[in-house]
Amino acid sequence: MACNSMKDENGICDPISTQVLVSNFNMYLMVGTTIVSLFASAKVGQLSDLYGRQPFIAGIVITTLLTKVGEFLIAIHYDTLHLKLLLGAGIISGLLGGLPSFSALLSSYISDVVEPSKRTYALALGTASLFIGQSLGPIAGNWLQSIFEKADGVSAKLHTSSVVLPSELVLLQVELVLQVLLCIYAVFYFPESRSKRAQHKSRSNSMNTDSPAIRNSNIFVHSIHSFIKLFSPLLILTYPTSVVSPNHKPHIKSYRLVVILLIVSMCICSTIFVAFGPILIQYGYYRFDWGSKEIGYIMTIISSTRTVILMLFIPFFQTTILQKWLGYKPLSKQLDMIDYIMIVTGYVSDFFVFLALAFATTNKQVMFITGFFALGATSNPACNSALLKFYPASMTGLVFGACSLLNSLLAVFAPMLLMSIYNWSLRQHIPTFIFLVYAGAFMMVILMVYISKRILQLTRHSEEKEDVVIETT
Repeated sequence: MACNSMKDENGICDPISTQVLVSNFNMYLMVGTTIVSLFASAKVGQLSDLYGRQPFIAGIVITTLLTKVGEFLIAIHYDTLHLKLLLGAGIISGLLGGLPSFSALLSSYISDVVEPSKRTYALALGTASLFIGQSLGPIAGNWLQSIFEKADGVSAKLHTSSVVLPSELVLLQVELVLQVLLCIYAVFYFPESRSKRAQHKSRSNSMNTDSPAIRNSNIFVHSIHSFIKLFSPLLILTYPTSVVSPNHKPHIKSYRLVVILLIVSMCICSTIFVAFGPILIQYGYYRFDWGSKEIGYIMTIISSTRTVILMLFIPFFQTTILQKWLGYKPLSKQLDMIDYIMIVTGYVSDFFVFLALAFATTNKQVMFITGFFALGATSNPACNSALLKFYPASMTGLVFGACSLLNSLLAVFAPMLLMSIYNWSLRQHIPTFIFLVYAGAFMMVILMVYISKRILQLTRHSEEKEDVVIETT
């Protein structure tokens, strides 16, 4: 569709112009979806504490289905890239927060039903389940396309205008059917993780605390206050004194700095990865003439290897190697050496992968290198689990929701910046420069986590701070 939009009188499209068009579309889509999802991200985490996770998970699945229906209708009625229609369809998926809110809800759901000592592995399994789907999807898609592509009659060339092929429409139809089935399950059969009692308790604790002056003020003042309050969940990420446990209060400044560094490092990684998928695919189109099969292969490689790491390597690495063999002790109220090693292992791995991508010269090299993205999967579950250790268990949804909101705020600008850098590098004929930018970002987050370790003075023999016991009569 993008090629058809840029074709000349001979039906040939310029690869760089087509790349820039697709890059701009992806940038507008990510920014537009992010802006729409901001308002939902600000409240979904907190509201899921009050009313349960299931209604919001089901709502996100429904909005995703509506987006897929819109994209399918556009594909069968147009053969060029209609930016406004595609943007409108894509933005629907962000009405309830989109993928950032879904990830936050998934992490909250898992944290509701597992013990803190098993949380890192449970969060890893939750992420692995997503990658299992991403692994099976391209495999099944390539298999279906190989069956139906005989009906195409022609083969679409990368730089030649064409129409949407029948085999590609079959893939879209199968995707729609699966999305409908998922929607039915999410709405009618997906169980709730929070009990009615827990929801009622959260609602009781969230009574309106506005002062009488605010409640009785005019509409303009009240509207301003409501807008500011929309982003109030972000305050939880500053580690306010009200959420600090008694045994942390003597060291509150140190713990607050560690919490902020962990959150910033998580947000940097999450935000820059938002644009990485489209950039990698566009780079493959431009440099190696990737088609749908190659995209399927790369997605399968990344997803399947990360699934193996999340399901098999992480529990062995965390429990057997770090705890049993090396003797590191897990701590329940702060970042510990086990968390630190797992986080740094993931970040260092991602740093070297991006560095290697910047110097890869063949398609096989890129395919091989992307397989090592799997080792980076150790960082996110460990970082999420470590962050929750600093907060009361009753604030799990609020913390994840606030992180999702912060990610969404940053995602308004990060994709624009990264896509702009990639477009500039294309015009300068150095498309791999963007991978060096990514490597530099990971060098920054490695430094942040190392500073956190130094602040807490973590060693192999670090112990839990003694609890301050407050007796009541």
